[in-house]
Amino acid sequence: MYRKIKAQDLRPGMYVVDVGLSWLENPYLYMTEGVLADEEAVGRVLSEGYEEAVIDLRRCLEGSVPDDLAELEPLTDAEHVSRAVSATADSPVSAVAQRVPVAQEMLAAKAIYSESITFVRGFIRPLKKSIFPVFTPKTCSPQQLA
Repeated sequence: MYRKIKAQDLRPGMYVVDVGLSWLENPYLYMTEGVLADEEAVGRVLSEGYEEAVIDLRRCLEGSVPDDLAELEPLTDAEHVSRAVSATADSPVSAVAQRVPVAQEMLAAKAIYSESITFVRGFIRPLKKSIFPVFTPKTCSPQQLA
């Protein structure tokens, strides 16, 4: 059974699952799969700024899950993922992403691509000129290049 909980409610022995969501759309959802070994591991999750995590109650170590979570009704895995992901843990990051037409996304992607290319070219041009001298027929013969 999957449950989305606040990161501050994580305890050693809880099994965190990677539900396959994009970290770009869910930047505050901790998704490194595995058992949280100790308080230090929980502390790292909190210190890195994560606000939520999805745990698998069936795979948590005994005694690591509070009774109020353990007593919830069982659901299928597909139902767990959809409910856990859509459930809010009093956090604005758990809101469902708004659908946008592909044409609108392509315009945004093209603008981002153009800005990125301009930035990279502006960064590389001075380096290229200072590190690699320009070879012209007047300054270099084919024998010098060999």
